[in-house]
Amino acid sequence: MKKIVTNRLLLFFLSVTVFAQIYDGGSGDGYCSISNSGQLFSGNGLYAGGFEDGYNSIVYSSQLFSGIGLYAGGFNDGYSSAVIAGGDQSLPVVLTTFTSDNSRLNQITLIWITESEIENLGFILERRNTELELLDWVEIATYLTNKALAGQGSSTDRSEYIYVDELIEPGMSYEYRLADVSYDGELEYHTMTVLVTAPALALPKEYTLQQNFPNPFNPTTTIRYEIPKASRLELVIYDVRGAVILQYYYHSQPAGWYELEWAGISDNGYAVNTGVYFCRLQAGSFSQIIKMVYLR
Repeated sequence: MKKIVTNRLLLFFLSVTVFAQIYDGGSGDGYCSISNSGQLFSGNGLYAGGFEDGYNSIVYSSQLFSGIGLYAGGFNDGYSSAVIAGGDQSLPVVLTTFTSDNSRLNQITLIWITESEIENLGFILERRNTELELLDWVEIATYLTNKALAGQGSSTDRSEYIYVDELIEPGMSYEYRLADVSYDGELEYHTMTVLVTAPALALPKEYTLQQNFPNPFNPTTTIRYEIPKASRLELVIYDVRGAVILQYYYHSQPAGWYELEWAGISDNGYAVNTGVYFCRLQAGSFSQIIKMVYLR
C-alpha cells in the first residue's frame, strides 16, 4: 500500500556511515543542485538532486531491513511530497520494536517503540489465541478508551508504549498485532506481531482451607481452598450440634485453587437460621476447620 504525505518541509534524520560519497552538480538557473549518494548500511542508498525551480527536489532510497524499501521524490512545485513503500517503513508510523514480557504471573506486558509518527491518533491492539481452531483477531485495547495507546500526532521523536494484558489464561499462547489510526480515520496494520505464551500457574504447595470472606456474612460468603495434588476431597458445612447442613464430595479433584459461595442454604433448600456454622475440608489425612457466622 502507498501513502502520500505533503508538507512544506520534510526532514529525514539519517545515520550515515563513513562510506558516504558526496558530489556537487551544476545548476542552470542560479540555484543549487546537489546529488548525494551513500551507503548508510549494507544495501542502502541515498540520492538527492534535481532542483528545477529553486525549491528542493530529493530522491531518497533506503533498504533499512531485508525486504523493506523507501522512496521519496518529485519536488517540482516548491512543496515536499514523499511516497513510502515496503514493510513497516511504508507506514506514517515507523514501528521498530514490538516485544513482550511474560515474567509476571497472570499478565503479559507488551512494549512497542516508534521512531517517528505522522498524524497518528493512536493504536488499536488485537489478540488471537493460537491454540484454538478459530484464529480470529479480537480487539482488546484502543486509544479511544485507553490513554496509554494515544498517538503522538506528528513527531520525529522516539516514543515507547506499554500495555498490560491481564485477561489471559495461564499456559495459553497468544499472538498480538498493532494498527494505528490516522487523522483521517484510516486504519493501518503493522506486519510486526508478537507470539507469547502466558506463564502457567504454580501449583499450591500444601492443603489449605482459607477463612471465609466476608465473615460474619449476609447473604453470601466465599470459601476458598487449595490442594497440591489430585485428591479425593470432602467439604462439609455443619451447625454447632454437628448436624450436616451442606456437603460437597469429589472423587478426584485436580490440584489447584478453588472457591465456592454459600448463601446460607442447606442441602434440602431451606435457609438456615442466624448462628455459628463450621466448614471442614477433608483430603486424605489432611483436615482443617473454619468458623463462620451467618446473620439474617
